[in-house]
Amino acid sequence: MINIFTDIKNNKNLWLQSKTGNDFEDRFEGSLKRNGYNRLNVKDYKDNILSNIKGQILDKEGTNFIQNTFASGELKKAFFCQPYGSQQYPDFLVLTEKFIVPIEIKYSGGKSCYPMWNSNLPKSNAFYIFGSYGNKDVTFFNGEDVLPSIERGLLLEFHKNQVKPLEEKFKEYIKNKIDEGYCTFKRGFNVYSRCAFEQNQISNKDAQINYFTADDRESIEQNSLALLKKLC
Repeated sequence: MINIFTDIKNNKNLWLQSKTGNDFEDRFEGSLKRNGYNRLNVKDYKDNILSNIKGQILDKEGTNFIQNTFASGELKKAFFCQPYGSQQYPDFLVLTEKFIVPIEIKYSGGKSCYPMWNSNLPKSNAFYIFGSYGNKDVTFFNGEDVLPSIERGLLLEFHKNQVKPLEEKFKEYIKNKIDEGYCTFKRGFNVYSRCAFEQNQISNKDAQINYFTADDRESIEQNSLALLKKLC
């Protein structure tokens, strides 16, 4: 895989011919195949391998890459596309001879300078490729390099220990109002707190949210290449 990421770094113009995220994912898949990785059918492994590692892969607080204990035959150098469904993390799950590596593609057809995260924060045990067709640039990083574990923990704690208890408390409040006859909520409307994250300069006015101009971009890319070498 290190060859693919090195190619992204050295041949940006080729990769940036992709106008959409789907186009970029297709290009990445093609590169995996050219480098000897075999695409596996998700349905064939959904109820065994993929279900066995799902908890670890989707763990928002996970920090360690999963060893590929299945590394034999076609599972030695292979990949899954959208292993847990479309629009779900990760876009690719790559099986090397040593580890199982999640890859998430963040690609913008416009001029965005940072990815959209929605409910998933960058993880320590995953790699991310962020490109912008409008900005004509593409970079990559390991999640830990842009969001250290201690910072990720603080953000996750907000939703887990503050927002969710407040939601449950308000639901109980609504229930009491119904019992009091104050209202009925006949149609079942209620509150639902959606976990979502964004990058901005509200807490830190000096935060570098532009992934293309960040002063540590080069070192982060080099760290990713070094880590990939160990994982493969």
